[in-house]
Amino acid sequence: MTTNDQSAVTEPAMTPERIAEIEARAEAATDGPWHKDHDGFGCVSIGNYGWVCAGPNAPAYDEDSEQGHADSEFIAHARTDVPDLLAYIKVLTEERDEHRDRAEAANNLHANAEHLLTVARAELAAMTAVAESNLRATQVAVQEVQRLRATERQYTVGRQRIADLMGWCARELGASNVHKAIRHFLAIPDAAYPWHVSAGEADGNAPVESPAAQPVTSEE
Repeated sequence: MTTNDQSAVTEPAMTPERIAEIEARAEAATDGPWHKDHDGFGCVSIGNYGWVCAGPNAPAYDEDSEQGHADSEFIAHARTDVPDLLAYIKVLTEERDEHRDRAEAANNLHANAEHLLTVARAELAAMTAVAESNLRATQVAVQEVQRLRATERQYTVGRQRIADLMGWCARELGASNVHKAIRHFLAIPDAAYPWHVSAGEADGNAPVESPAAQPVTSEE
């Protein structure tokens, strides 16, 4: 490959086939470690700059040495294989870091979601408790209203019966002392007594006014 060809390669495609070729050349070459020397057995001359030696495992490089061909192939391709592998490692490292950042962001979102869910559950439990308490209070209030309405109905009926009794006494007995006796028995003060007998009550024939003796209406 010429210099112009090398400059045209900006990002080599590290395909599985390419990786397999590099791996095959590495496995076929003499085991390392290799080193640079000035002379020695099992070394390959690099111009006037020294020798690349395959180390103690280097075979005798005859004119038609199969291992010599493998080692030379490894050396010849190392100039492109190593930079390409380094570039590929860099890409993989960047992708790994990107995936790691995304995973950390996802974990943070998950943690925040769990926290919000916990807060929401606590608030829901508190609201449920308040709603249940209000429901119980409403039920108690409804029962109390029903009890008061029943008491009011009983009071109205009783008040009507007392008015009827007072009217009957006034008509049948016609004496003011009967009214006084009943008021005294019921502990009704004179100022609060709503009924009165007209001026002719002494003869027992006067009509008695009973404003409270009205028809009873039941309230539900």
